[in-house]
Amino acid sequence: MLSREAAFQDDLKRILENVSSKYRFDGIEISRVERDYPIGRKKADIIAFRQKVIPFLIIETKRKFERTGYWRVRRNFRPLDASVVGQAISYAALYKDLNGYVVPFFATANPNAIAFLEPPRILRLMSI
Repeated sequence: MLSREAAFQDDLKRILENVSSKYRFDGIEISRVERDYPIGRKKADIIAFRQKVIPFLIIETKRKFERTGYWRVRRNFRPLDASVVGQAISYAALYKDLNGYVVPFFATANPNAIAFLEPPRILRLMSI
C-alpha cells in the first residue's frame, strides 16, 4: 500500500506528464518526469526533464504521514515553509555539486498548493 505522500506524488507526476504532453513551459518541452530520482545518496520526490536527460524542475512534496502502530498527522506543511523550501533547495544544490549543472527551477507542493521558485539566484547568494 502506498503512503499518502507517495500517492500524492504519483498523482502530481501523472498531472505533469499529461500537461507536458500538450503544452510547453516557457517554450521548454518537458519530455520525462521521474519520481524518487536519486541525487547522490538522496532521492528527490519528482524531477521533470527536458530533452529526456536535462533536469528542468525539482519538486519536493509534503503530505500527512502515518507511522506504524499509530497516526502522526502534520497538516501545516505549506509549500513556502522554510523546512520544505530548504529541503528542495538542498536537492538543487546537491545536483549542482555532483553534476555542475544548476536545475533552473524547483517547486514545493502539498495537495492544496504548489510554489515554483528559481534556485540560480539563491545558489549564487549562497556561493554554492
